[in-house]
Amino acid sequence: EKIFLLITKNSFIRSLADINRDHKEIPIMWNHPATRTACKSKLDLATDDFIVDYKTCQDCDPRTIAATVHRFGYDIAAAFYQLAYESLTGVRPPFLWIFVQKDGLGYELVDAEPFLPYAHQVVEDNLRYIKDDDFSDLFEKEIIRIDRPEWTLNNSYELEEPSEYRTN
Repeated sequence: EKIFLLITKNSFIRSLADINRDHKEIPIMWNHPATRTACKSKLDLATDDFIVDYKTCQDCDPRTIAATVHRFGYDIAAAFYQLAYESLTGVRPPFLWIFVQKDGLGYELVDAEPFLPYAHQVVEDNLRYIKDDDFSDLFEKEIIRIDRPEWTLNNSYELEEPSEYRTN
């Protein structure tokens, strides 16, 4: 109840409660268009305007959230969910996370879009590897450095090294 009262102070989050139940907890069985790989997803909430994924965390500090996104692959999941919804509707809506502290003392509404360009590439690469059953060049790809999104920067703290993704 404490968490519910906290997050419903935000008018956008409060409006999510009014969205039709058909848009919540959506299971999607789909085939990746390029590889025809069978996939499945379950989206917390999705409309043609946005996809929302709820996450709990220990701390809603933007630096902590950014590190958590990369550590647990939430950006990869977000790209995958966008592809799933697009396969169902033909629309690829923006992706948002709602991070809520487990103690109910904080929350953060986070736009996932800055994370997604490379995450989509990772999803595409992995589905190709699965389809071809060929992982031979996986570790031969160039490593590129990705700067964290602007909203994660806080001048009073030292940031960890940027995350790394492999590309073609």
